[in-house]
Amino acid sequence: MARGKKSQVSKFFVWIILILLMIGLVGFGASGLSGTIRTIGTVGDTPIDLNQYARELNNEMQTLEAQTGQNFGIVEAQQFGLDQLVLQRLINAASLENESTRIGLSVGDEKIREQVLGTQAFLGVDGSFDREAYEFTLERNNLTPSDYEDGLRADISSSILQSSIASGLKTSGTFADRLINYVGEQRSFSWIELDESALETPLSEPSDADLRAYYDANQDQFMLPETKQLTYVLLSPEDIIDAIEVDEDILRQAYQDRISEFQVPERRLVERLVFSAQDEAAV
Repeated sequence: MARGKKSQVSKFFVWIILILLMIGLVGFGASGLSGTIRTIGTVGDTPIDLNQYARELNNEMQTLEAQTGQNFGIVEAQQFGLDQLVLQRLINAASLENESTRIGLSVGDEKIREQVLGTQAFLGVDGSFDREAYEFTLERNNLTPSDYEDGLRADISSSILQSSIASGLKTSGTFADRLINYVGEQRSFSWIELDESALETPLSEPSDADLRAYYDANQDQFMLPETKQLTYVLLSPEDIIDAIEVDEDILRQAYQDRISEFQVPERRLVERLVFSAQDEAAV
């Protein structure tokens, strides 16, 4: 019971910190505070969720209380730097998430499903995934399944990006040389503009004979490729079926030609019973 009271007191102080943080944002000229505040900032296009900050800060305070056996309030949390620790951690996570989104790095639904089904907190007494336990746990943490799975996808994508950076992937020498040559390559050229004033003798007006001679010598420059115009009619059976009248004699002849398809020989199913004596058959 005492533990529950400590938890409530911790949550109370966490919300005090959040209120002070909101006031600080107003002082810095944060916009859009007339409605519901859902974020405490953004990294690129990735927002830092206010509820996530509250959960993280509350978890840090509860962890410290469990380690020391003492009850901590807002002053002690600030003295230990818990508020800044949580904020910096969320900024780092948002930076990785924003970069993963920018480069299109993500994981498929099957990977998210594996993570959810394998989480110990979502398992029932029989060791299998319990949907009710899943939704109840998320509800206690003020989360919806959609929010949790989106966050899980972002965390996995960020982990992949962070692992790639930490492992120091090496680029092939050929690619590096090509890239450096492309960036550092230079070209020089000279630009000279020539017009009629640069000619020693001005151009004379061409006569009709000159134009005809040039045309005859370069007819391909004044011609377009030969083209043809086609007209077609699409006629389907559905378009003419109402106008067709079939002669009855033709139908009868077609029926006789395919008589084997319409007349099937009579068949009977015969079952034979075998008896060892006449008396048994009579019964």
